[in-house]
Amino acid sequence: MGLLLFGFLAAQPSPFQQKQDSLTKVWKNTSMDDTSRMNALMYYAWNISGRYPDSTLKLAEKLANKAGENPGYRYWQAKA
Repeated sequence: MGLLLFGFLAAQPSPFQQKQDSLTKVWKNTSMDDTSRMNALMYYAWNISGRYPDSTLKLAEKLANKAGENPGYRYWQAKA
């Protein structure tokens, strides 16, 4: 019984995983404004930076590339 309960609990998504999924959805939603999308990506990268530094660098590169598309996004280029 204990093993079955552990398996059930392990299969449930954590609140952190759900938050990551929603931030990823915001980033991929091109109908939203760029500022909201870049803010979501920055928040996501900040949250995973301690555990996944390589992934964080890739996300920072994505953010810098997106910010480089528009000269008005210097703030986001600096944040990346």
